[in-house]
Amino acid sequence: MSYWDVPERPLEPPEDKPIGYCDCCGGEVYKAMLPYCGKAIITKVNASPEAAVFFPNLDNDESWELTEQSEEYSCEGLKYRFCTYARK
Repeated sequence: MSYWDVPERPLEPPEDKPIGYCDCCGGEVYKAMLPYCGKAIITKVNASPEAAVFFPNLDNDESWELTEQSEEYSCEGLKYRFCTYARK
């Protein structure tokens, strides 16, 4: 299933983004779109910021598996890595 197959799309994608591209930004968007995703590319940041909403931890979701993980990078003391998950 793709974004275009969702019966009532919560948002229209920007015209400059290709079909199948979803730029998530906000708890309601995550909640609405995650069930329709088969692959998720997540930037994991090793920090504990103060925030009201976080993206769901796919490591704790049995319907997702980690398929690829980058080396750890660092920028101005902030450590992060890129993780790719696939729906089982």
